[in-house]
Order: sequence, then C-alpha cells, then structure tokens
Amino acid sequence: MVKPLPKSLSIFPRFSADDRDQVYGGPTALVKYLGPIHEVLKPLRAALMHHLEINHEKLEKWPYWDPEEASVKWHEELISPNPAEIYLLKGDPITVFNKYFKNTVYDTYPEDINISEINWKNHLFTIKVMVCDLCAHVQGKRMTDVLKDFVD
Repeated sequence: MVKPLPKSLSIFPRFSADDRDQVYGGPTALVKYLGPIHEVLKPLRAALMHHLEINHEKLEKWPYWDPEEASVKWHEELISPNPAEIYLLKGDPITVFNKYFKNTVYDTYPEDINISEINWKNHLFTIKVMVCDLCAHVQGKRMTDVLKDFVD
C-alpha cells in the first residue's frame, strides 16, 4: 500500500470554481446523425453547478455536425448555475434518463441510417454513463455504483 495516501480532489474536477471554460468531446459516434447529447444535458449541468456552489457562468463548448457544410463545428454557450433540476439528480437516474431521453431520437433506433447493433448499444450506454456521472456527484456516490443501480 502507498503511504501516505496521495491527495485527492474534493470537487468535481470538470466543474472547479476556478475554471471558466468547459470543453466536451463527441460522446458517441452518432452525434452526426442524432445531435449533440451535451445540448440535452445543459439543465442538469446547470443544476450540478448550483449544487457545487459555482456562482458564475461557464463557457461550454461541444462539437456538432453541420449538415449544410458537411463538417464538424463547435457550439459555444454560457451556462449559468440553476437549481431547477437538482431534484432529479438527487434521485433515480432512470427518472432523469426517461425525462430527457426516453422516446426521443436519442433512444429510438434510427431506421434511416446504417448502424450496427453494437454501436447502438454503445450509444445508449454512453448516455446512461453521462446521466449517472451527474447524479453521482450530487448524491456523493461513485459513478459506477449509480450506474450499477441503473442497469440492474
């Protein structure tokens, strides 16, 4: 065992009060066809910011597909802390998933694009991981524990 134990963070590193910009990548290979998942999760990140007592705006950036130019572009938007959805993050991640993703393009198998079953399942799993990650930080749990409850 390592002694003394290394220092660890007591904050959610992606949302430290000192950092102003948040840059996200494309979480699944289907962003091109279905749209950016980060857009959908904005209210939940705003609730997490409120929970973490971050009281300033953050500039968020994420990639999206521009069909007119047939290229990847970067969306930039200021996000403010907002407690409106904190009750969801304190509860069951299935409820969060159902509110934001159930019966949307993000959880309905697209018949108009050629995608393998494994890529589709990876896409759904990625969304669940993103939801569980946000819930875990508010609930003070490990993300894997929240995810385990989600998929059981």
